[in-house]
Amino acid sequence: MGKAADTSEGLDYSETAYATAKMRLQRKFGGPRRQVQNQIEKLRSMKLLHADNVEDLDKFSDALENIVVLLQTQGKLNELEPNSSLYTMSLEKIPEEMQSLWKFLKMRLIIMSKQ
Repeated sequence: MGKAADTSEGLDYSETAYATAKMRLQRKFGGPRRQVQNQIEKLRSMKLLHADNVEDLDKFSDALENIVVLLQTQGKLNELEPNSSLYTMSLEKIPEEMQSLWKFLKMRLIIMSKQ
């Protein structure tokens, strides 16, 4: 079972159990900051990208876009600034030969965040 399923393990199907499970899930996985942290962890756990692995690049792009959307929703786009830890960590996942593509995507994300 996964972490979410483990959270409600042992509870019955009563209204009280449902409310308890919902509260536990919200505490463990909910909240805007927790959502961002979960996405950052997902990004952090990804391996170094390779130009010939489109699937990994797609996963990386989706994870990064999820973070941007969550930060935009929270009004915290400053966490994407060039000196931020998120920015630095993201760059570490991209080999130098792919840095030019990164610059293009970064510009695209900045434009999207201003819309």
